[in-house]
Amino acid sequence: MIITILGFYLLYLIAKRYLKTIFGYFVVFLVVVLNPNLISHALEMRAYAVLPTLSLACLYFFQKFLINEETWVKKIAIGAFFVLTAWFHVYGILILFFTLFFSLWEIRSHPEFKLIVKKAFKSIAMVLAIIIPLWIVSVFGPHNVYQKVDTFKYIANPFKNILGFLKGVLANLIGYKLKGLYFLLLGLIFPLVMPYRKRFDQLAFLILLIVAPIMVILIADVKNSYWFIQRQFIWVMPFFAIFLAWAWESALSWLAGRSFFDKLRGKMR
Repeated sequence: MIITILGFYLLYLIAKRYLKTIFGYFVVFLVVVLNPNLISHALEMRAYAVLPTLSLACLYFFQKFLINEETWVKKIAIGAFFVLTAWFHVYGILILFFTLFFSLWEIRSHPEFKLIVKKAFKSIAMVLAIIIPLWIVSVFGPHNVYQKVDTFKYIANPFKNILGFLKGVLANLIGYKLKGLYFLLLGLIFPLVMPYRKRFDQLAFLILLIVAPIMVILIADVKNSYWFIQRQFIWVMPFFAIFLAWAWESALSWLAGRSFFDKLRGKMR
């Protein structure tokens, strides 16, 4: 319960970085609190209750870690948190990798970007030196032998039914029980068709924090003949909520601006 509440606070802190209106915050928290996957796992004594909070925390801390907003003492504490994230669950390494990659993308235009990357590489190398030995034993060491199952028993095979696959994934990302929220999925196309300023950042957010992690999990499930199920990518669901809110807010702002200037030009004529 404490970790879930902390997750909501981190969700707010990250949303504050990207959103500017009450509407945006409303969409974020609406999608999160009504998602049955997040609800069903929220108070469980299982890893899936913790992973969403870990992913939000990693993104938040990387954004501060890279641009030197924290003291060295806090940076050491953050580094320790990254180590615990990787050790907590096999998906921890994916969480670290993709949140770091996106955080670096965000500061690509920083005048000291090369220096930031150099310092970050040294710090991350030390973290990895601590992580890797135990992680290798945990992942590649002896395991129980499980019966092989149909990977696509619950979500359609994208190689045979791409529409069914997309429907299954998107329905779980936004919440499959409340179809009234499905119209928010239009936010997926806004960065592709509307030339507002932040659209490339939004596409990077979508690809690096949502699409790519799901694809990596899918490939691992196919390789290991394990079910591809929604609880495996539960940790990207808060990111999806932020993306939708950000895209809708940007699109409505862009449309409102166009409408205003069209009226202004009409009056000038």
